[in-house]
Amino acid sequence: QPSPPSLVKQHFVSRFDNGVFVSVDFSQIEVVVFAQLCKDYTLINLLNEGKDIHIYIASQILNKPETEVTPEERSTAKTSTFGIIYGNGAKTLSERTGRDYMWCKTFMEQFYKLFPMAKRWHEEIQKEVELNGEITNFTGRTIFFKKYEAKYEWQVNKGITESYNPPDIKNYPVQSLATGDIVPLMIGLLFRESMQYRDKFLLVNTVHDDIQFDCIEENVELCKKVIKKVLDNTVEEIYNRWNIRFLVPINYKIKIGKTLYDLT
Repeated sequence: QPSPPSLVKQHFVSRFDNGVFVSVDFSQIEVVVFAQLCKDYTLINLLNEGKDIHIYIASQILNKPETEVTPEERSTAKTSTFGIIYGNGAKTLSERTGRDYMWCKTFMEQFYKLFPMAKRWHEEIQKEVELNGEITNFTGRTIFFKKYEAKYEWQVNKGITESYNPPDIKNYPVQSLATGDIVPLMIGLLFRESMQYRDKFLLVNTVHDDIQFDCIEENVELCKKVIKKVLDNTVEEIYNRWNIRFLVPINYKIKIGKTLYDLT
């Protein structure tokens, strides 16, 4: 039985009599951006080799061959990996994965052993925020952080009355670059390119890193061709705009469906 949100999505249909939705989403863009920012070459090489990162991490942490990693183990590794990138601690990971606190704490420790530059980068930006209260990324975006009232007993015992929130420090640089800079840049270029075909398909919606077109069915291949023309050059467009050469390709996937529910 579909959930209530899924039932709602079933009612979003094309404006065209014979229309479909064409959805394109960037593949693991947070992981790619994270690798770019932390410069961990183990992670960078894995992404360049086209490895399934989550199967690899599960394999390494569980000490078993990649071919023996179960879908459930991959899913847990994926949730935990994204949790670390988003700045979650072991307690939050435990709540999200259903694993106990010590399992999640051990996962985090082993993750940082696999990707030591990730840990180093997290420590560096923590120090930078503690010193300046802000971080500026290579696009020129400055992220300002706020202090919160101390809530842990160890902070009170040390006389700390307020502090920055570590999850914010780890998460905001990745999210702001991925979905605040790169995705909007490519949406703008897609919109510009697709305007000449607005009688055939329209860019109608975005959700996080998912971009959706409403398309007359007979023009699906044309829509896909326009998407490919623009998004195949994502790394080059980043370089042209910000003079930064990405070390990892930014890939995408295209889905087609009669309703928004079909795209999930």
